[in-house]
Amino acid sequence: MKKVLLLFFAWPILFIGQTSTKNSSWKKQSYEKYNHVNFSKLEEINQTINFNKIDYPLLHATIFFLTNKERAKRKKEIISWNKNLEIAAFNHSKMMAELKFFSHSSKIKKRKEPEDRAKIAGITNPFIAENIAKTPVDSQDTYLSLSKKIVTQWMKSPGHKSNILSKDALELGVGVFIIKEKEFNYVYSTQNFQWFYLIESTASKDSSPPGWK
Repeated sequence: MKKVLLLFFAWPILFIGQTSTKNSSWKKQSYEKYNHVNFSKLEEINQTINFNKIDYPLLHATIFFLTNKERAKRKKEIISWNKNLEIAAFNHSKMMAELKFFSHSSKIKKRKEPEDRAKIAGITNPFIAENIAKTPVDSQDTYLSLSKKIVTQWMKSPGHKSNILSKDALELGVGVFIIKEKEFNYVYSTQNFQWFYLIESTASKDSSPPGWK
């Protein structure tokens, strides 16, 4: 297991001021239709994020495709999306934000390590490399601009970049959670990569990202 974290700011959490959309414009099946090239044509990714109605699946997908774009630039194999990895990633980001910690090791004992969280999400053969980050969110950020901020942070960090470009990475799931701390919004982000073996899975015991169809 390889883990890399990235922390920019840390303020006491006062309250959560954001909610998620009930029906995302992005469907799980959309991962079969779009790739790191044609994804940029989607109008939705250029919309300013409404913090009262966040489309989390769309934000996850934007980060996912930008990650593959970085791999393609360097002639690395494109990696596949995996729903169980996204479930694990989203729940870790959400819990980091709500429980006031920033670490690969969760405060919740049964979720302590990335492999523990992957198993709860239904992955029976986890070999997880994990990136995490905490990033300030501007009120004018679009889904694309915020995703670029996050991926750029990771690509500027040797450890994160190594995970993103690893030849061992076969599948990826991205999960984020936006929260208000003092007067600022921040996004907690998690990338879960499956290395070496394609994922074998059963039904997840964890909740799916809000807005999934």
